Amino acid sequence: TDHGQAEPGFEPVVGGANQGCVSPVRRILLAQVFVGIVLFVAFPNAPDLWEFLRALGLNFAGDPHERRLLGPQLDPNYFGNILVFGLLLSLMQLSSSEQRVRFWSGVHFIIFCGAIVITVSRSALLGAVVGVVSFYAIMFILSLKSVMQKKNLIRGWTTFTWIGILLLILLPVFFGDELLRLIARLVTTTDDASALTRLTSALGAGSYLADLRVLLWGVGYNYIPSVVPADYIVTGFHSSTLNTLVAFGLPLTAILLLLVFAIFHRSLLTMKKQYSPTFAATCAYLVASFAMSWFNNLLYYPLFLLLLLPWIFYWYWHGRFS
Repeated sequence: TDHGQAEPGFEPVVGGANQGCVSPVRRILLAQVFVGIVLFVAFPNAPDLWEFLRALGLNFAGDPHERRLLGPQLDPNYFGNILVFGLLLSLMQLSSSEQRVRFWSGVHFIIFCGAIVITVSRSALLGAVVGVVSFYAIMFILSLKSVMQKKNLIRGWTTFTWIGILLLILLPVFFGDELLRLIARLVTTTDDASALTRLTSALGAGSYLADLRVLLWGVGYNYIPSVVPADYIVTGFHSSTLNTLVAFGLPLTAILLLLVFAIFHRSLLTMKKQYSPTFAATCAYLVASFAMSWFNNLLYYPLFLLLLLPWIFYWYWHGRFS
C-alpha cells in the first residue's frame, strides 16, 4: 500500500510521511489514562470517590476498590479492556518503517502496560497477553505469504523485544507495589473472594443452561435478574457469553455471533489486503475482548459499548462503501 495514504483502519498508515505519530483515538485513550491517574492520586480508595460523587448529587454505588486505577469507567476491569485497546493500537505501530513513529508508539505501549498493572486486574492482564500473542500469531501467518509483511513482523518484533526489556526494568521500579499485588491476586485466585464469586456465577449459569428449554430459547433479555437467585449475582452473570446464552439460548446466540462476524468480515478483508498490522490488531482485540468477557460482563457495560460501537459502525461503513 502507498504509505502516503490513509489506511482503512483505526490508525494512520504506519510510516506515513504526512501522518502524525498518534491517531485521535490513541490521544483519547491516553487522555483517559491521565484522568484515571488523577482519580488514583486524589481518591486511592474508591469508597472516598463514591462519597465525593454522592456529595455532588451523583449516586454511584461502585465496588470498594483500594489503590486500583479506575479510569473514567470507574471500574478497573472495564477500564482494563479499554487499555488493551490502546495497547494493541500502539503495538500495531511498532511495525512502522519510521523510527519516530516506533519510538512514540513504544512510549505509549509502556504507558498502557503500566496502566494495566495499576488496575491490578487479572482479566486486563489476560486480555493484554491474549491480545499480544494473537497479534503476533496473525502477523506470523501473514508473513508466510508476503516478504513485506515478513519485514513488518521482524521490525515490530525487534522493537517489542527492546520494549519488553525496558518493561522488566521499569515496572518493578515504578509500579513495584501494584505488580506484587497483581501477582498475589494471580497466585491466590483459587482462594480469592472475587474469583470465587465469578466461579459461583458461572456454575449458576451452567445449572440454568442444563435445562433444555433455557438452552434452546433462553429466559429473555433483561429477565435474568428476575429468574436468577441473588446468590449468583444481582443483575446477571459475570460472563457476557453466559449472559447471552441464558438470555437468548444457543440458536439465537449463534445467529448473533454470525451477524457480528458478517459485519466485520468485509472490513477485515479490506484491511488484510491493504495493511496487515491493522488487520492483525483488529482481530487480536476481538479475541482479547472475548477472552476478558468470560470473566467480566464487558459486552453489556454501557460506558464500554459507548466507546466501542462507533468503531464497529466505522469498520462496517468502510467495508461496505469503500
